[in-house]
Amino acid sequence: MRCFLALPMPPEALRPLLQVQAMLDLPDDLTTWMPEESLHLTLAFLDEVDSGRLQAVHEAMEALRLPAFDLTLSGLDVFGGAKPHAVWAGVAENAALVAMQAKVETAARRAGVTIPAKRFVPHVTLARLRRPNADQARAIERTVVSHIGFRTAAWRVDGFALYQSWPGSQYQILAEYPLT
Repeated sequence: MRCFLALPMPPEALRPLLQVQAMLDLPDDLTTWMPEESLHLTLAFLDEVDSGRLQAVHEAMEALRLPAFDLTLSGLDVFGGAKPHAVWAGVAENAALVAMQAKVETAARRAGVTIPAKRFVPHVTLARLRRPNADQARAIERTVVSHIGFRTAAWRVDGFALYQSWPGSQYQILAEYPLT
């Protein structure tokens, strides 16, 4: 099954995320908005994991002892540059989140999951975009830039979750792991 580890969004983060989604003027025919229940911040994408390996990941996550911390979402951006394919909310610089992500990813690797080495860009995907042309891409960029001052109040991150995913950005939480 396809799985990932992520921070679920609490109500105090969801409200401003949903508000900024409502304010973004993106082309309806190109935009698939992420539904409220799908908003999350990915820590590690595990891809396809068999049940034995999934159990090992679960046990590895249960064994982690990580501290709770405060987190603030800040700024909007796109992935894809001149050919944007996703609009996302970023995270204010946060050493505790970066340290947590590294430990979660390391524990998943030790449990036998192959995770490609790439730079962690903490974000919450707000919308997926379908192949905008050059003019549409520039308009999307202008819209996103006009909301670059987006910022949430800080909230306490007190846990993370193991998710299963299906096509169409549908997710289910399989297990939750508290932070101390």
